[in-house]
Amino acid sequence: MSFETEKFIFGHIPKCGGTFIKSVSAQIGIIKKYYIGEFGYHAPIHMFNEELPILISVRHPYDWYISQYNFLTSVNWIYDTYYEDFDKWFDATIQFKTMSFYYYDIMGCCRSEDYFIKLENLRSDYIKFLYDIGYDLSVNDIQIIQKYKKENISNNDSNIVLSSSQKEKIRKADAEIFKRYNFIS
Repeated sequence: MSFETEKFIFGHIPKCGGTFIKSVSAQIGIIKKYYIGEFGYHAPIHMFNEELPILISVRHPYDWYISQYNFLTSVNWIYDTYYEDFDKWFDATIQFKTMSFYYYDIMGCCRSEDYFIKLENLRSDYIKFLYDIGYDLSVNDIQIIQKYKKENISNNDSNIVLSSSQKEKIRKADAEIFKRYNFIS
């Protein structure tokens, strides 16, 4: 869920740790206002206070596709029965619902994030970000962030392994994500 604090806005890109960021931010008491988009949690940036800097969290695109599929199947959101396996879902999805699609759906065309953190280092990056932007975190706040259980996690222990062809399609579809956030392809 996207939200606003006194010092920043968090733009939630699906399957990149946003539910965790929202939960720990609520626990430490910094959320002022929530934003809900047309389809639930992922509100576009144009709904926010334009004067505040924007934070987003991102994850490696290869991992994103596997996580997205696992999440959608775990909550029965894959409503088309012909997506009976990852490969068929991937072939349909890579054409229109890429990680870049969700990024632009949240960010729009007029503004980019001011800060980003990576899912791979989510806890430490978020603590550093909060300090850098001016929050005076207590020991309890830091412990909440460090020890809070992750939420809304899809099972990435699945047996899905991307083929070299799928990786190539992801590199093309999400080239800007790889470049912008220095992900190794």
